[in-house]
Amino acid sequence: MGLFNKNPEASNDRREEWSRKKHDKAREKLLKKGVDLDGCLLLDDSIDDGSYEYLLIFQDRVEYISMTVIGRLGKGVEIIPISQISSVSTKKKLGVFEIVQITSSGRVIEFKSDPYNAPKLKSKILELKNATTTETSDSHLPDPSEQLVKLSDLHKAGIITDEEFSAKKAELLKRI
Repeated sequence: MGLFNKNPEASNDRREEWSRKKHDKAREKLLKKGVDLDGCLLLDDSIDDGSYEYLLIFQDRVEYISMTVIGRLGKGVEIIPISQISSVSTKKKLGVFEIVQITSSGRVIEFKSDPYNAPKLKSKILELKNATTTETSDSHLPDPSEQLVKLSDLHKAGIITDEEFSAKKAELLKRI
């Protein structure tokens, strides 16, 4: 291990195992505190300013929980819907940690993670955010069946030609 490690795959396996055990312990602590983890896709934990901090990623939201060492709420709980997240970034801190910054409606949550898990957290949030954006943009598209009716009306009224009608009709039928 260390700088002269000849087998990076073994090193990654050890990091993955360490991360899994760390997150299993965090899950146990959260469950004991009564936190509902149903649907949690990814989580991470850290200690910052004498508080245990947790970042939980769900399909529709990100939850940030801060508890003091004795189990009381520290900085509190923040719940941010994925659709309201405007940006996610990571930045190095003291070479040992990475900060995951989540910005939403002018608020910024900074979560201290490690260089192995921080990119995973950022990537998962961005993946969910992009999926939400795609779903939203698809839901704004008019129904192809309704468009066919309107297209037919335009054709009957002589506003569009036979060629235009045929081309657009074929395009709409592919979307049904």
